Amino acid sequence: MQLAILAILVWGVVLREINLERTWGWDESMHAELPAARMVELAHAGNLRGAVDVALACDRYPFGVPVFLAVVQSITGISEIAARTALATLWCVGLLVGACLVRRLVGAQSSARAGAGLFVVVAALAPIGRLFAPTLFLEAAFATTLAFGVLAWLRRSDPGAGRGADLLAGLAFTAAFFTKFNYALLLGLGLGLAAFGELVASARRGALRSTSLRLAWVALTPAIAASWWFVLPFPGDLELGASHRTAFVSFLAGNQEFVTPRGMRILDWTTLVAPFGGFVVGVFGLVWSLRAWREPATRTVGCVLLALCVPTALHPFHLDRFLLPVVTPIWWLAVAGFLRFGEQAGLSRFTWRSVAIGVALVGVSFGAANGWQARALDVLGLASPDPQVREFQEEQLEEREFVNRHTRLPTNGLLRAEASQLLKLVAAEAGPTASIGWLGLSSELSPAALHLGLLEHGGSVERFLADAHRELDVTYEGVDPAWSNAELAAFVARFDVVFATDPPDLARRANRAFTAEYRRKLVDELGWTERELGTVEIDKGLVRYPVRLFACRPPKR
Repeated sequence: MQLAILAILVWGVVLREINLERTWGWDESMHAELPAARMVELAHAGNLRGAVDVALACDRYPFGVPVFLAVVQSITGISEIAARTALATLWCVGLLVGACLVRRLVGAQSSARAGAGLFVVVAALAPIGRLFAPTLFLEAAFATTLAFGVLAWLRRSDPGAGRGADLLAGLAFTAAFFTKFNYALLLGLGLGLAAFGELVASARRGALRSTSLRLAWVALTPAIAASWWFVLPFPGDLELGASHRTAFVSFLAGNQEFVTPRGMRILDWTTLVAPFGGFVVGVFGLVWSLRAWREPATRTVGCVLLALCVPTALHPFHLDRFLLPVVTPIWWLAVAGFLRFGEQAGLSRFTWRSVAIGVALVGVSFGAANGWQARALDVLGLASPDPQVREFQEEQLEEREFVNRHTRLPTNGLLRAEASQLLKLVAAEAGPTASIGWLGLSSELSPAALHLGLLEHGGSVERFLADAHRELDVTYEGVDPAWSNAELAAFVARFDVVFATDPPDLARRANRAFTAEYRRKLVDELGWTERELGTVEIDKGLVRYPVRLFACRPPKR
């Protein structure tokens, strides 16, 4: 009961602090909300096969989160706040499951309840969870399926657990796989290491055959799911299965060319995961917990942590949100280690005292973080020599370390006032039905965010279903495809109106400046007419600048 009350309080805090000053980010809108919204509208139109086809088309980023959001929004209607609330709630469910895991890791009944409560408090206070739980990025949702997967695996060892527990473990892993492909493979690697340990131990007991049979039952559901997805994704065909395999391999091999500086990685660990002092306390608890390596639960979680942490750390590309699935098992082990230390220090009769000490240490770490903030940028070689920029960097660090209701979600979308002004101009020009293109669409305003915004501003559902999934820009990459006039004419022929901005990229990226030349060709060489619709002020933190919006229409025939 106490844990449930604590979880409800955490849920209330997370929802209370959802800041909607920024709109959809690229990945949020393109890979989560757009397929969800299309499924909702297709289902409402009675086209269930079409809705299934949308799910099957989620090949690089799986359909788990979009389907979850579609189910929620089939009840609430298409709504950004409903989507964010649903995923924030899913994150809180993951905290409850993680609390059950911590109980298993702690072992001693006297400390199990305190360990569960302490885990919920620590995870709820961590900046990384509070920032990303209400976003539509897939990491927080995967952290929840990760908790379910590991807990289902551990419950296979319960007295009386049989084939049903094995099947449930396989089903939980399958859910994780269709939430985030790459992290699920790492989870599978960790559980595979744990399974190898099971086989070695059972061989010594002379029970290798029975253990192998149980592991085969665990693998049954993932094997069937993989065969369905990669071979014959019914009601799709073999060709769709081949496209799934191609997209999967391409996704796993992607982002190799981007190298994130080591300083940025360290900064994320010591600010987002926990304030610097809390990070040190967490490392202490983690190391102490590994003293119980011989226990199956600790060994399994340790294998999962190893499988998640090492590849993530070695991959050249890094984003702050990538740490959320990695840090989740660290929290489980660190809290369990702290409680084990408390027992050995004579606190076993006063288990809630250990919780109070843990919370106090985290609180002290917030104070210690102020000193770290002032030095981190210099120590890690990330500080700008420009005093104004340096001040802005420190403000950004403080904002993400001490998350509150005024902290903007890290979506990388436009500010809502900017997006609203831009979308109103576009909606007024395009009307409810006109097919639209865009030259020079930016990362801050994805095609999905554009179509979702038009739907919200009176656009027709028919246009949304017909156009929202189609390409509407020359390219989203920062490389000029060098189209001829004939190629440009063939591309824009299907649009009633094509929009463009000056500067051509909303963040003034130099590598997308080439799209201005296509706008010139459209007007000067292909005979389209151009009309300026208005100007929107864009705020990029240190600077504000005007962006002019233009509408281009084909020549009258």
